[in-house]
Amino acid sequence: MYEIVRFDRVARVFGAPRCLETDLSMLNNQNLKLNYQWVAGHRSTFLFNRGDKIRGSRGASLTTRLPATTRQSGASPYYRGQHQWTVNNQLLLDGQYSYYKAGFVLDFHEDDLATVQRLRYVDQNNTDDRSGTYSGNIRPQYEARLDGNYFLSNLLGGDHATKFGIRWRSTPYETISKSGGGVLVRIRASGQNEADIIRDGDQNREMWEYSAYVNDSYKRGRTTLNWGLRFDHQKDRAIAAHIAANPILPDLLPAVDFTGADSGVAFNNWSPRLALTYDVAGNGKTVLKASGARYYGLGIDTAGTVTPTGTTTLSYFWTDLNADLLVQRNEILFARGFRATPSSNYDPNTPASLVTPTAADPNLQNDTTDEFIASLDREVMSNFGVGISYIYRRYGQPQATYRNGVPSSSYTAVPFTRTCGSTPPLPAQCDQSSYSGVYYQRATALPTAGTLRNYDYYRNYHGIELTARKRFSHRWLMNSSFTYNHTRFFFPTIDDFANGTSTGDPTNYDLQNGRDSSGLNGPRWLAKASAMYALPWGMSAAGFYNVREGLQFNRTIQSPNRTGSLGTVNVSIEPQGTTHYPTFQQLDAHWDKTFRFDKRRFSFNVDAFNLVNASIVLARITRQDASNGNYISTILAPRIVRFGLKVNF
Repeated sequence: MYEIVRFDRVARVFGAPRCLETDLSMLNNQNLKLNYQWVAGHRSTFLFNRGDKIRGSRGASLTTRLPATTRQSGASPYYRGQHQWTVNNQLLLDGQYSYYKAGFVLDFHEDDLATVQRLRYVDQNNTDDRSGTYSGNIRPQYEARLDGNYFLSNLLGGDHATKFGIRWRSTPYETISKSGGGVLVRIRASGQNEADIIRDGDQNREMWEYSAYVNDSYKRGRTTLNWGLRFDHQKDRAIAAHIAANPILPDLLPAVDFTGADSGVAFNNWSPRLALTYDVAGNGKTVLKASGARYYGLGIDTAGTVTPTGTTTLSYFWTDLNADLLVQRNEILFARGFRATPSSNYDPNTPASLVTPTAADPNLQNDTTDEFIASLDREVMSNFGVGISYIYRRYGQPQATYRNGVPSSSYTAVPFTRTCGSTPPLPAQCDQSSYSGVYYQRATALPTAGTLRNYDYYRNYHGIELTARKRFSHRWLMNSSFTYNHTRFFFPTIDDFANGTSTGDPTNYDLQNGRDSSGLNGPRWLAKASAMYALPWGMSAAGFYNVREGLQFNRTIQSPNRTGSLGTVNVSIEPQGTTHYPTFQQLDAHWDKTFRFDKRRFSFNVDAFNLVNASIVLARITRQDASNGNYISTILAPRIVRFGLKVNF
């Protein structure tokens, strides 16, 4: 199967201005699958898949101008060989090996922008211009596994279905990072400009894992008991890498040749799970379920802590002597010291050092998720059922690299006030003329040494879900749900809060700790409904309606540059989750018609996304003292109609 899809043509058909540069998106996919039956009980399969996505201006937005966008590409072929052996009527074995040459590149918008210094207008909500960044991601995956199924009847009064298996997986990955011109020029309206001098990064690591599992389903009468146990071993290390010196400060950010390092940390985790299903009436119409499980995080990333070859940034104050908006060495105000603390992988005493000042805690543990689910499902009439579920999850033992010896008590509170950033002749965008907050700063700079460790944090999720489902009958089907939930996070130890920076900074602690989680976890309720109707003459129509509470709109004001080379910080003006965006609603529709010619089947389809062309605000500039504060930055994509033709041979 071979497929190429160009999304820019869709925009042109529906009237996109031709004077604008389109964000070309092209999907290029090929698929091949071969099956062969050797003899009875032995069957082999070979699968090949290759996918590539190409975009011309990824990241374009209100605050990312065209030269700062990136070009995306990344052909990723996948190969898998599989053999299945039916040993007897009780035992089935399945072995496979796969290789996935994964990776992608986010390149400069144009090749010659690689040597052009990036430009950022800080007081225009960090609007980027002139040049961008490069990110090369090399992520191959190798996997071998053997799985088995064993069936046994009439043991301990019931039937058993047992699954077991072992797996090996290797996932080396390399990330090459470059910044245009090796500099980020930071322009402020006050004229107190800044320069971030950036050395490229080349993080080259490998990770491998071994796992084994067993799961048994035991059915006796109306009761089904499922239990399982899984073991996972995960280990990683840093391998050789090279990065070039920064062109502006080659003495302070010299070239680095790294031979590799090992943190000595490995995760060995046992994951139990238990589930119980009970058929209340014995006719399958009313079913009670309960399950509990512990899950561990997938992946280990200590290698990034012990390698010095990540991107390194030195931040300085800078004066533009010749007014060209380009940083020269003689314009950097070295006498004022660092504007912000250098990257944690930088030792100013030995800038060419190959020993990173960060380390991994030898007692580091994998993060955990504990889950409990209880549900009741009832078939109230033929082909129509309803259900209610309660879900609880607790997330704990997260990891971060914290600066050593920096408690929250080393910071001092500073109250401050900022006026609304929208001033005449611009229309007022704020709900009041000024805002107050409190930021924290230190008298001295942060130490560069840090430790990757677990920190005192947990996140709780409680949710109730109501469902109604109709299986396909009488030419139609339906699936709907309503969920009410909340996700709250807690930092019992203020030293571990660190305002998301792992530096002991207590800014915003009182306004965020114990509050509803932000981002996609922020909506407290969500409803979905989908339906399909089989029309005459080989046609069908379907629709999907999605409505939820708007995401959180957490407004902030920005502090001045803080003492201790801490830079600025965005300070919340109200408790997190106080304000939300408007309710989100979207209606999608689908129609298709199938034709048959001899042995071929043709399916013509039409999909309409955001059918009513709603223009719901999804995001605004949250910084209230910015000149573009509260300006809309993201809205729901406009109505898109897609036509397709599928041919089955």
